[in-house]
Formats: sequence, C-alpha cells, structure tokens
Amino acid sequence: MADELGYKNASTYFNYEKGVCDFKANQLPIICSKLNCTLNELFLYPSFAKIAN
Repeated sequence: MADELGYKNASTYFNYEKGVCDFKANQLPIICSKLNCTLNELFLYPSFAKIAN
C-alpha cells in the first residue's frame, strides 16, 4: 500500500494506519482500488477490516 500511495518507505504509511496522520481525499480512491471496495463500503461498514480479509 505504501508503494501505491507513493511513500518511499512503509514506516511512513504505518503512521497513517496508526492514525497519527490523516489520509488525504485524493488517496482514498487508491486505497479503495487496492482493497477492492467502494468509498461507501470503506466508510459505512463498521468492521471493514473483517471483510477486507
């Protein structure tokens, strides 16, 4: 995911996963594409992590 979002190393992306940093709106379609979901599914499912596996 770090590569897809253009980060040079995974530790930068990890800060986003931990909630230290906020994703930018233009990154959300990339994330949805990699997770094979829509923006609605990403935000409206309370436990998206379970269906992403």
